[in-house]
Amino acid sequence: MKIFKRNIEANLITALKDTPVILLNGARQSGKTFLLKEMVRKNLISEYITLDNIEPFTVASREPEDFLNSFKGSVILDEIQRIPEIFVSIKANVDKKRTPGKFILSGSADIFQLPKLTDSLAGRIEVHTLYPLSQMEINNKKGSFVDHIFSKNTQWNSLPKVSRKKIFSSIFRGGFPSVQNKPLYRLYDWFGSYVNTIIQRDIRDISKIEKHSDLPGILELLASRTMQLYNNAAISSSLKLPQTTMTRYIKLLRMVYLVDFLRPYARNVTKRISKAPKLYFTDTGVISFLLNLSSSFDNPFRGQIFENFVIMEIIKQISWSKVKPKVYFYRDLNGNEVDLILELRGGDLIAIEIKASTSVKPKDFDSLKLLKSQVGNRFLKGFVIYMGDNIYPYDKNIFSLPVNALWEQPFN
Repeated sequence: MKIFKRNIEANLITALKDTPVILLNGARQSGKTFLLKEMVRKNLISEYITLDNIEPFTVASREPEDFLNSFKGSVILDEIQRIPEIFVSIKANVDKKRTPGKFILSGSADIFQLPKLTDSLAGRIEVHTLYPLSQMEINNKKGSFVDHIFSKNTQWNSLPKVSRKKIFSSIFRGGFPSVQNKPLYRLYDWFGSYVNTIIQRDIRDISKIEKHSDLPGILELLASRTMQLYNNAAISSSLKLPQTTMTRYIKLLRMVYLVDFLRPYARNVTKRISKAPKLYFTDTGVISFLLNLSSSFDNPFRGQIFENFVIMEIIKQISWSKVKPKVYFYRDLNGNEVDLILELRGGDLIAIEIKASTSVKPKDFDSLKLLKSQVGNRFLKGFVIYMGDNIYPYDKNIFSLPVNALWEQPFN
């Protein structure tokens, strides 16, 4: 099995030096356990314990204080979401002695969405998310496209021609490490088992839902509407479910990192904007499985899934970038839309349009120009990312950009 270097490792090493509790969360099979065991192998962390094993699970459940005190050095506690009650004991332990890098927690659920955990480790914990592999990691590239575009003098080297067949194959396969070396015909079985495990185990672990029969249909419908405005009432009606039930299901699916929301941008532009979020999946391989698509991507969902792919590639890179922009989309009530906005803390932003086409037209830049006129000097740059091969300057600080620029540049 090929070993992939995870770019977020440097961030974790930095956190070990000054933070008592580090949480590495993310979807099941995204590579958390392998990465953390590698850090133990490199002597960066002393010990690895998984609460999937019955003995540590039993001891930690019954005597959490004694369990935590038994570790003299730094320790990884994997599958931490299985014992949410232990966080109170971790807080007490850390408050007695704030040893940097003492507890490294990992889990396949967003623990801060669990009851009573929101404030227990505030100020004591640094949180990192490990997503499925980015194209940069798959292609063994370093640096960050995000840092690159926010630099003052962004330069672009010549790029290899875009292989649309390779891009479609990457979208179809997704980013989970376990599927990177599997033949395409084996992916259906792998993703079937993966989704079933999420439904039957992970969601069961964090909820009291006994009936899971609604979830396959919910996931299929959500996959068909990825990157569209999320309307809970309409989704509930389509599935013949109460809105409160659908709201709960969405919360659970977000907690296990299958889906998430992209929020609308609204800073000082206009009040006449859409307030609904967009739903997206954290892995395009899961979408392809749920919609029973082929790797040729000759299907009506092509534009949506390509947009999901590009946005996730950028979100993955933000997880290890030096700049940490917040991500939004923009849509006004007249239908003008910008697919992705990256906003720095002071309000400066970069806007990105995403087109699943091999060429760009002048009208593809209209929404970028509209947003630029509204936000003024806070607009740093704008890009139309597409399936073609050329970088074209369209206007001042507005360019077309081939999709492989996200990972083919020799970023520092």
